[in-house]
Amino acid sequence: MIADQRTDVIAGSDVVSVLKQAGWSVERVVLSDKGNLPPKCDDITLKALISETGTPDLFVAVGSGVVNDLTKWL
Repeated sequence: MIADQRTDVIAGSDVVSVLKQAGWSVERVVLSDKGNLPPKCDDITLKALISETGTPDLFVAVGSGVVNDLTKWL
């Protein structure tokens, strides 16, 4: 599950709970802000996510915009 700091607070725990109840093993990845700026959809963030997540069976985006774009890109 990939979220940013805001979407994780709003829905992250609920999504993790639902996925685990459905029998999935879940790893939670929360994109951090850089200073006062939200995460960016760029090569640097993508490379960091690839090294952090490996190759799971499924990515689930909790959010839209940058979170969704990065998750699709993965």
